[in-house]
Amino acid sequence: MQERKDIPEESKWDLSKFYRDEKECYAHLKKFENYKTLIAKYEGKLSNDDTLLELLKLEDKISEECGRLGVYVFVRQSEDVRNSQINELAEEFDRVMNDYSMASAYIDVEIADFSDEKLKGLIKNPRFADYKRTFESYLKAKKHILSKKEEKLISGMSFLGGFSDNFDKFDDGDLKFNKVKDSKGRRHELTHSAYRELAESRDATLRKNTYIEFNGAYGRYINFLSNNYINKVKQSCYFAKIRGYKSSLSASIFNEEASEE
Repeated sequence: MQERKDIPEESKWDLSKFYRDEKECYAHLKKFENYKTLIAKYEGKLSNDDTLLELLKLEDKISEECGRLGVYVFVRQSEDVRNSQINELAEEFDRVMNDYSMASAYIDVEIADFSDEKLKGLIKNPRFADYKRTFESYLKAKKHILSKKEEKLISGMSFLGGFSDNFDKFDDGDLKFNKVKDSKGRRHELTHSAYRELAESRDATLRKNTYIEFNGAYGRYINFLSNNYINKVKQSCYFAKIRGYKSSLSASIFNEEASEE
């Protein structure tokens, strides 16, 4: 399989519309840190409609900047999960976003504390037309939102997403497949990107060997994968319980507006 350095430039994605390089991304991350101080100034003041609207518009701006940073970091990390410099950038991005999340944790609590009548009034208020769905969500979810102290503690636990990170780094960086033989004894290199082509080959032997090797590779790491998965399930069950959902399934589909059936 070709290394990224061997791929022609015209076949690589152009990220210059996001940031020129990691240095510029780091600089924007540094500026983004100022938002945690700015957002904290609104705490305790959201009962005032003018202040609430100002905050919601600020959150829109912050979300846009967060998205820009996140896409750049994610795409750069996707280029090669073994790249230590980009992994350091990703860790710094996570740290900055975690700090902001903790600083802004009060917002959900204060809005969820509004009476049902006030939330319904905001839903109908033309000034808040852009946030109608936002208030509808709060009206539905308020019983699952905890106290300020508890929400701040939970928002600081983003590191618990490490179970997914563990798998992604393993899957994209460490997992290796053996070459697979076709009916004529020729050996084919198997990768994630080559899997579909090989698995849909007209050669039945190649299809069979591809399927066996692809799934067998994961089987060789069954202890790590199963333990990582089990702990992820435990995490989901724990947070569902403390937020008052009847099950992790109920919690996971809550925002999807789907029924368990």
